[in-house]
Amino acid sequence: MSLITSRPSSSPPFPFPPYRQGKAAGEHFCPCAVTTYDLNEGNLTFTPSFHVKKNYNFTFLRPFEERGKATATLPPLQAAQQQSAGLSALTVAGADVIADSSAVVRGGFTLFSKLLGTRDHTALSALGMTTGFGLVLGGLAIRSGRQEVEKARKIVDRPGLALAHLKIAQASATAAAGGVFIPVRVLTLAAIVKEVPSAVAIAGVLGSMGGALFVLVIFFAAVGRVLRLAELYRFNAELNGVLKDAAAVQQQPPATVALEHLKKFLSISAQTEAEIAKALEKNSYYLSLKAEQKAEFICSTHQLLLQKREAFLARVTSEECVRLIRQTDRNDCTKTLATVQSKCWEKRRLSLLVAGLLGTSLSLTMASVIFTGAAAVTAIAVAGFAISLSWFLFDLHGFIQECRSSPGKEHDAFWLRLSNSLAVGSVGTACLLSNAALPVVVAACAVGALWLAVNQLSAHYLKGSLNRA
Repeated sequence: MSLITSRPSSSPPFPFPPYRQGKAAGEHFCPCAVTTYDLNEGNLTFTPSFHVKKNYNFTFLRPFEERGKATATLPPLQAAQQQSAGLSALTVAGADVIADSSAVVRGGFTLFSKLLGTRDHTALSALGMTTGFGLVLGGLAIRSGRQEVEKARKIVDRPGLALAHLKIAQASATAAAGGVFIPVRVLTLAAIVKEVPSAVAIAGVLGSMGGALFVLVIFFAAVGRVLRLAELYRFNAELNGVLKDAAAVQQQPPATVALEHLKKFLSISAQTEAEIAKALEKNSYYLSLKAEQKAEFICSTHQLLLQKREAFLARVTSEECVRLIRQTDRNDCTKTLATVQSKCWEKRRLSLLVAGLLGTSLSLTMASVIFTGAAAVTAIAVAGFAISLSWFLFDLHGFIQECRSSPGKEHDAFWLRLSNSLAVGSVGTACLLSNAALPVVVAACAVGALWLAVNQLSAHYLKGSLNRA
């Protein structure tokens, strides 16, 4: 059984310290390495294997002494926890809830105007300034994605690298869409105040561009979710296979056997050590090192491989589960395994839900282009409102979850102050432009109250996390 089989590549199947590929004069290099993680005789060791016609020859980027010993200090998961720049997960989740609430209210008014045949309340466009959140949050996600790309390249984690590139693509489209919609909202409000036809036309063009960018956001997010679901289902199938085999043999409790397999996954087996040593014996640079340098080089290679395995387990379960697997003894196997399976199931359930919402959103977008009849437009509007409401409830659940454990970061306080100011300005503008229409005033104030409440809760829990730290 194979958990992950990557496409052919010229890179070695297990990560060496930084190198570049090359070949000696007259030597033929065959790029047919395939990274495969296998269950060897029931052992969840995920041992890499590769096949080449001749041999590898690596020319390293810089001398071994100059590369430093950073790989021997902190695993990537621990190092990531120490980074404090940017916004916390709780702050980002709160921003999503605020943006969703604004979209639900504006979409609801638009839907009712179509159903009742009344004029749409354009004053609520002032609440649409929340789409500008994407400019900031997308930029932060781009930086985070670049860090994930560097980490994945370092440990030769191809699935992680693909997910990191998708994250950058999605974040770039989000930032661009957020930037485009800021002048759209400003021009729309200017058209309401000054009644300038050109402002409406320009806002319409920019709005179409922003809508196209949001379609790209949905597409990249959907692809990323499909890749994550593939990993989750493969891991779950492998783990269930181990449990089934252990139950058939009945020599040890299945939970004990499964946890031992997971522990082996987070260690270097003798077979893996032999494969690494065999590959290094064909490396001219490694052979030129002194004995103590060779030992340090092998240790660094082992650590990179362990970081790759740790990154995979963290994706399909959680960082906390990785810690539990390492620390749990045989007496607590059942509890730890239940935690691992529960976290994997939770991620699968959420990924399925998000994939369904993303797929439905893409389908509605395509349907709005194909079907232009009055009945079809109304049906699409109703379905779109339901999707917006579903996103709001989903992100609200995520925000509540983040309130329990999200650590604060450097720019949280500044963002919350800026968001509070934007809330007052947006709600005040909507009320001023509403011509005293009571439904608009009530809706704008409701969004503003939720906006400020979410920010206040974020500030409260972030302060609590800092006090606990």
